[in-house]
Formats: sequence, C-alpha cells, structure tokens
Amino acid sequence: MDLSDLTRAFQPLLDLSVKEDSVTVAGVKLILRTISPLEEADIQKSLPSMEGDEVGTSAMEFVDVFRKETLSRAIVQIGDLDLREVKYVETGEKNSAGVAVKIRKEEAVLKVVEQWPRPILTSVFESFTNLVESFEEELNGKLNVLPPNPLAEKDVLQQRLEDIERQDSMKVLSDRAQEIRQEVSKVSGGLFEEALRDEQS
Repeated sequence: MDLSDLTRAFQPLLDLSVKEDSVTVAGVKLILRTISPLEEADIQKSLPSMEGDEVGTSAMEFVDVFRKETLSRAIVQIGDLDLREVKYVETGEKNSAGVAVKIRKEEAVLKVVEQWPRPILTSVFESFTNLVESFEEELNGKLNVLPPNPLAEKDVLQQRLEDIERQDSMKVLSDRAQEIRQEVSKVSGGLFEEALRDEQS
C-alpha cells in the first residue's frame, strides 16, 4: 500500500468536504469553494494582532484582512481562468539569474483582491458565507447530525447547575458532620471539660 491507495480510500470523505458555488460581480463570474482546516489555520496566522501594538489595528482593518485572506483561498476560478490546480504564478519579473520570479497563487490572488473597493469585497465575502452555511447544512444532513436544539441545551445546563448546587449542599453537610464527629470525639476521649470551655467561649 502507498499514499495513493490511502488517498483513494479516503476520497469519498474528501469529496464531502468541498463545495463550490458561483457569483457574478459586475459581469465577472467568480467560482468560490469552501476552504480546508489547513487554510483556516493559515488565515489565522496572517491576521494582525489587535493587542500590544503601539498603533493598534482597528476592527474594520482586522475584518478586511480576514475577508481578503479568506477570499484569496476561496476563489478558484475567474471567468474562464481556472486556478484549481495552480500552485504558483509568475510575476512577470526575473531574478538575477534570469529565472522567472514566482509567488504562491494565494499571494497573487490577494494582490488583486486588495485592490477591490469595500462594497465588492463585502458582496463577494457574503456569497462565500452563504456557501459555507449551505455546505454545513448539507453535510449535517449527510452525516445525520441533528441541528442544535437550544431548549435541550438549556435543560442540560440547568440540570448541570442543579447537580453543582446539590454537590455544594452535600459538601456543606459533610463538613458539618465532620465538625460534629470531632466534637463527639473530644467528649468521648475524656475531654468533656475542654469541649465545654470551647462551647462557652
């Protein structure tokens, strides 16, 4: 067995993890796809910190970066240009050895997306959000995952709270019982006078 055999065995599950949809913006057709957990991790690493910076990052700047980084990975086709199997894109420049300079596809798409006005960025990202929500609903249906039940979750939390309160009450009773046992032990050990003085004090 080699890696290709393992990949083929898992392929049905891999196929379930991807969904695509198209959106047309100003006459330009874009095809978006859901992103993988590894891509999500890359996006998290690319986000600016909102803590500890002297200048700081505003909430809007943070959201814009998140949208752009996400779409740079989610866009897999622009018009007839298919990017699904593309790993690197030439910049049109050459290094000192005369070799064409290449950058990662996500970086190349990001350079374009960064030039979009905010209304276009917001619209395309909203389409991506709708795609993810639709994908999760379909996947839950295929996996027979029941949708969240707020009332059931409330009952579980309420029961847990009652259990905690019951445990606290039992601990108080246990502590009091221990105190009584200690007092009884003092009396039964011939220390009745000492126990009496303690009680009077």
